[in-house]
Amino acid sequence: MRKQSWASLALSFERYAHTEAVGRFVEEVTRRLHPLALILFGSLARGDYHTRSDADFCVILDGPGLIPVQGGYDQVVACDPSGVVQPLVYNGMQFRQMVREANGLALEVMADGVFLAGDEAFWQEIEELAMATQRRLGVERTLTGWRFAQPGAAARPAEQESLSTRLQQASASASARAAHLSDAEIDDLIERARTEVNQRRGHRDADLELIQGTNRGRPFSGRSSGNCRGNQPLD
Repeated sequence: MRKQSWASLALSFERYAHTEAVGRFVEEVTRRLHPLALILFGSLARGDYHTRSDADFCVILDGPGLIPVQGGYDQVVACDPSGVVQPLVYNGMQFRQMVREANGLALEVMADGVFLAGDEAFWQEIEELAMATQRRLGVERTLTGWRFAQPGAAARPAEQESLSTRLQQASASASARAAHLSDAEIDDLIERARTEVNQRRGHRDADLELIQGTNRGRPFSGRSSGNCRGNQPLD
């Protein structure tokens, strides 16, 4: 993950229709919520966006335990009245655990993400944690996802913890929005989280079986990957 200010990064989005809306979101989240980390990832961070792409953000808030800060997701969404931003909201403990477990989403954020604002000590911490996970599991990027050169190090208990974390997060998010959702809708949210985790697990198992180390990719952590547009110094 590299570090860059939104002001300098926005200069590279000449053909993007929502630069102003995303800029307002960055400003509002930073001012209102003081996140541990505000990270842009996805197509905007990689540079392969189209004119009206959504803006993918990982917003890490400061809060205890595995359950996100109460109402954190709703507070983040409220910072984007345009609806362009697609935020994923975690607290620091959750995201650290995801990096340790080589969670596919955390790998993508660490590989492609741009750290725009937050606690620099936390940024340094997750960078070091990501590099330690890479060394431990031999994580490499492939055309279809991620490969683990040492799959035996990724123990099944960690997978179960990841599933538990995702279900807890879905439950907490549903609780925060319970005033607007029926019981059936809340149950559906939790079931969709369970299905997504099982699908991700199946994709990873397929990678481990079918990809035999000939398809070398870049590591998922590194501040000078050079794979994003607008790779300019931090203001």
